[in-house]
Amino acid sequence: MQTQIVAAVVFVLGLILVVCWDKRQKKRAEAAREEKRVLQGIEARISEQLYDAYEGSRWRWVSKATDFAKVGGTARIEVIHLCGTKQFMDVCFLVGSHLTLQVINATDLSEAKAAAEAVKAERSVDADASSDNSAESVSAPASEPMAAAKPLAVEKAAALSDDESVRKWYEIVLSSALGGLVKGLNAKGELSLYIDCDGKAYTEEGTERIEAHSFGKLPDIAFWEQIVGWLSYDGYRAEIDRDDRLFLSWA
Repeated sequence: MQTQIVAAVVFVLGLILVVCWDKRQKKRAEAAREEKRVLQGIEARISEQLYDAYEGSRWRWVSKATDFAKVGGTARIEVIHLCGTKQFMDVCFLVGSHLTLQVINATDLSEAKAAAEAVKAERSVDADASSDNSAESVSAPASEPMAAAKPLAVEKAAALSDDESVRKWYEIVLSSALGGLVKGLNAKGELSLYIDCDGKAYTEEGTERIEAHSFGKLPDIAFWEQIVGWLSYDGYRAEIDRDDRLFLSWA
């Protein structure tokens, strides 16, 4: 009798283990299917962005974290253009919403060295010219007016006064930094960000501003509607608020 009871208990325990194992396997399979579905969605969005910019291009994964679709992060792809040239890009993915592609520019070291030498030589020539101009200004009659130096802020503003330069500023300065910035803010539970015309990016807690980043001086406000459009295309909700600030959210 006792042996039969023990056998029955062992049978029941075994049955419970089998049921638990079966449920666990089903959960794992469901999680794997969901991860595959999210990854397919990411791949579709990558293809859409690439084909809009480079018609006829193809791409493949170069490196991708195992849990990339689950927790987000950065992965790398190789883009093969229609003409046969290849280019690498980083895919920055924030779970639930944001995805951006960042071009990686490779430079030959010999070319970089030559460029550095050219800049060094140019600066040396500028320094010599500046020294000569200083000597001439000392010996010039006081009645001759001297040209006022152009403020650096004016030069920077002039450099961001056309569509092409503003687009380059967006890609190199704003978009390239936003991926990591938003990921860090999202991890802290922040779901929005303000950017002033002076480039100060911050979040708000009541009346307190908490600075998060500085992008330098923004382009003229006349170009902000274009910037809002590019941000929206990259997956953000963006607008210009009544205080003339860029407002971004990603939830």
